[in-house]
Amino acid sequence: MPTGALVRLYRIQRRMSTVSLQACRQISEVYRLTRPVLKRVGRVELCGLVSDRAMRYAEETEDPLLIAAATWSLGHTMLSDDMPAGALDLAMKGSEALEPLLPDGTPEQFSLYGGLLLVAALASARTGDPWRARELLGGRAHKAALRVGEGYNYHRMVFGPTNVGIHKVTVEHEQGEISEALRLADQVDISFSHFLIDVMNEGNAAQCVPLIHLST
Repeated sequence: MPTGALVRLYRIQRRMSTVSLQACRQISEVYRLTRPVLKRVGRVELCGLVSDRAMRYAEETEDPLLIAAATWSLGHTMLSDDMPAGALDLAMKGSEALEPLLPDGTPEQFSLYGGLLLVAALASARTGDPWRARELLGGRAHKAALRVGEGYNYHRMVFGPTNVGIHKVTVEHEQGEISEALRLADQVDISFSHFLIDVMNEGNAAQCVPLIHLST
């Protein structure tokens, strides 16, 4: 049971008077990877707790990439908890923190940057600003996806051109723009069944449902 694993992890932390940076990294990653598992088994009430602790231990490392990954996870938790304004602020600040790395950025860095922009786009649409969502998806997120390419899964974020396309469809579907959602869905190759499975396994099935529905 995920809750049993969380209790064991918490007890280990309590026994440790000091935690090394490597231990903080591993603890953060464990908490972050626990979120989609909890969501899948219906324990969504614990997602906020594990996302918060993932962020806490990521900040201890001062690693901007680990912090960005924890920020992305916490942003999705806030979206699931119907807190889009908070998710928007968090994701935008997280993406801005990565911008100094981008002039010579690696695909991993652009993946984290783009993943945060996807969170911001969904949050923008859900706070009543779909045009900002479209601008983020068609601009910075699109450019970041081109720098990453297809078929990569850095930090289990599954970011790339296909994921950006899925989010474009999601935004239009949520706004009731079905014709535009259909047009965009035709541009997304859902033959990448393994890709859709990866996205859904990360607890983001809601983004895939409109695409699958409109494309069948």
